[in-house]
Amino acid sequence: MFALDDAPESCEPEILATDADSHLLARARRACYPGSSLRELPAKWRAVFEQSGDEFCLGPEYRTSVRFLAQDIRREVPTGRFDLVLCRHLVFTYFQAPLQAAIARRLIEVLLPGGLLLLGCHESLPEEVPGLVQERRCLHRREKIQRRAQ
Repeated sequence: MFALDDAPESCEPEILATDADSHLLARARRACYPGSSLRELPAKWRAVFEQSGDEFCLGPEYRTSVRFLAQDIRREVPTGRFDLVLCRHLVFTYFQAPLQAAIARRLIEVLLPGGLLLLGCHESLPEEVPGLVQERRCLHRREKIQRRAQ
């Protein structure tokens, strides 16, 4: 959210939030959390939340760039190309090896060259995935396309 503080004025991020569970999507769409959830956030980030009873809700100006879509990554990924894909609670170990590989390929296909794939810290991709370079434990980068010299 604040990584864009220094971005050009014309930069308008688009965020696509997906989940197979419509109840979780409805909860995410509300963007309201108990105060204890915000305790460890820097003050600058907490300032964008407004108190509503016992909850703190993300200000509407921050929610307008988020689109929600019910989608099951085991069957499909969103269409489009992304600079960043965050996969939280996608536990590859629950899936058989062929499905793990298929999901990894789908994620690579939607990442732009140089784009980042961030997994939860307790998750890992199946073996080595062609086209992805591991930057850190949970962070992978799609390889940039190399052009051949002529």
